[in-house]
Amino acid sequence: MLDGIVEEHLERTDGGGGHAEDLLDVLLKIQKEGGLKFPIHMDAVKAIILDVFSAGSETTTTTIEWAISELINNPMAMQKATAEGYDVQRGTQVLVNAWALGRDERYWPDAPEEFRPERFEEEAAKADFGGGDFAFLPFGAGRRMCPGMAFGLAGVELPLASMLFHFDWKPPGPGSAELDMTETFGLTARRTDQLLLRPVLRVPIPGV
Repeated sequence: MLDGIVEEHLERTDGGGGHAEDLLDVLLKIQKEGGLKFPIHMDAVKAIILDVFSAGSETTTTTIEWAISELINNPMAMQKATAEGYDVQRGTQVLVNAWALGRDERYWPDAPEEFRPERFEEEAAKADFGGGDFAFLPFGAGRRMCPGMAFGLAGVELPLASMLFHFDWKPPGPGSAELDMTETFGLTARRTDQLLLRPVLRVPIPGV
């Protein structure tokens, strides 16, 4: 099998024409042109390709084989794996209720709707917001998660940290009345009332 694959690539290379190079093309080119301190023999090229095939197939089949073996030896686990869940009809549109997940007390005990930023500090973090934990999905998860997550985080964290570092923020009027937190539906969940605050300088901004 490997001989046939190598021959096919050699014929394609000798025939010329533009085509995208893969790993085998690069190895054959290095073998042909030389330039390395040690020669690359055809046996070494075949060994590398065989290793790539094995890594992508042999490991998978072996893992499945061991998983089935364990399930056979643990019939209760086998029964549980096949009996639980839901029957979802073909063509059904399934939506994840991210709102409910973020307020489920099984994952967010002690008043899940209270503002507690310390929940997300490194050592006390209850969930990974990067899509690895389904208890909190602000950016989604899987192949269709938000592609702009890193950009969005940088665009929020840096300005917010700078605002808190340089200023104390207070309501515009006297006293410390609690802000109205009513939201309005739209492209984003914006505040219903415009936010007006009074900044008090804490740390001067260099050059300003």
